[in-house]
Amino acid sequence: MPVAAGEAAGLTSISMLDARTGTAFGGDLTVADARMDNVARTTDGGRTWTALPPLRMLGAAYGGVHIPDTDGRALLAVGPGGVDASLDGGQTWRTVDGRTWWGIGSGGALATWIVGPTGRIARVRLK
Repeated sequence: MPVAAGEAAGLTSISMLDARTGTAFGGDLTVADARMDNVARTTDGGRTWTALPPLRMLGAAYGGVHIPDTDGRALLAVGPGGVDASLDGGQTWRTVDGRTWWGIGSGGALATWIVGPTGRIARVRLK
C-alpha cells in the first residue's frame, strides 16, 4: 500500500466507486505540518493500489469520499489540515477550507456533509 504505515499511520477511510475502483485515504497521524503520501487508488477490487498525488492540505486525511453521480471525478477529503477537493478523479487537489474536520459523508454534489471539533457540522456543495 503506497500510504504511510506504522503505529500511528495507515489508512483511515476508503470510498469505493464500484466493485473494482476505489480510493483510500490516510497518512501519518503524528505529522501535522507536512504533505505526505495519503491517497491511493485501486482499479482491480483492492488487489493492487497505486499512489495518487498527495492532498494539498497538510497532515493526514481522516476521511474521504467519492461524490455520487460524478462518475468518480469528484472527491473530497477531510483532516486536521482542512477540506481538499478534486474534480479530476484525484489527480489534482485544492484546499477549500483550512479548519480541522474529522469526518465526511456524501449523498451527492449538493448533499455532502462534514463534521469537526466542538460539534461543528457543515454542508459542502460542488458546482
